[in-house]
Amino acid sequence: MEKVDSNPIPKVPLGFNEEKVRWSELYHKLFHVRILFLCKPLDKKTADLIVKSFMFLHQEDKTKDYILFLNCRGGGMTEGVSIYDTMQYLDGDVTTLGYGMNASMGAFVLYGGTITKRLVSDNARVMLHQPHMSASECRTAEESAFDAEYMNDLRTYVLNAYLSGTQEDYEMIHFLLERDVFLLPEVAVDLGIIDEVGIDLDILRYHNKDPDDLVSVKKDDLFSV
Repeated sequence: MEKVDSNPIPKVPLGFNEEKVRWSELYHKLFHVRILFLCKPLDKKTADLIVKSFMFLHQEDKTKDYILFLNCRGGGMTEGVSIYDTMQYLDGDVTTLGYGMNASMGAFVLYGGTITKRLVSDNARVMLHQPHMSASECRTAEESAFDAEYMNDLRTYVLNAYLSGTQEDYEMIHFLLERDVFLLPEVAVDLGIIDEVGIDLDILRYHNKDPDDLVSVKKDDLFSV
C-alpha cells in the first residue's frame, strides 16, 4: 500500500513548458522570488541553510532584495550571529517580517534587517535576554576556556550591534539583555529594535517583480494540465 504524506507540500504554477503549466513545490517558488522563512529555533543546520540561501541568491543577482519571515524563539548565539552577519554583507535590502514570538537570537535576526524595513504583526512579541552559548559535552579545560572567551566576545558584539542601530545608551541595552524582557510591538519600535507594526502583504506584490520571476496563469491553463 502506497504511503501517503500526512503533510504534503502544496504545488504552485512556476511557468510554462510547451503550452503546459510547470509546477513546483511552494517553498521552491518562494525561494525563487527571494522569500525565505525562519520558523523554528536556530540550530546549526537551520542557520547553514539560511546563510547558503542568501549567498546563492546574492551570487545570482546582487541587485535584488530579500524578504525573511520570522517566527523564531531563539537558538544558538553563533548561529544567530552568522545569519546577522550575512544579512549585513548583502547588497540588496532585507525586509524582516516578524510574527508570533521572536526571542533571543530570533529577535537579533529580526533586528538585523534593513533599517526602515523591519516589521512585525500586531500580535507579535519580541523578547530580549542575555545571549548565551550551550555547553558542549566532552570539552577539555582549554577548549572550555576558549568557548568562554568566545562567548564573551559574541555577547559584546551583540550588545554593540544593538547600540549602533538604536538611540539607546549602554545602560539601557545592557539592562534589556540582562534578563528576559518581553516587548510589545510598539515598545520595540520606540526602542529602535524594529521600524513598524503591522504587516501589509501587498509588499509581496511589488517585491522583485520581474517577468521571469512571477508568472500569471489563466484558469483554463490550470485545468489543461
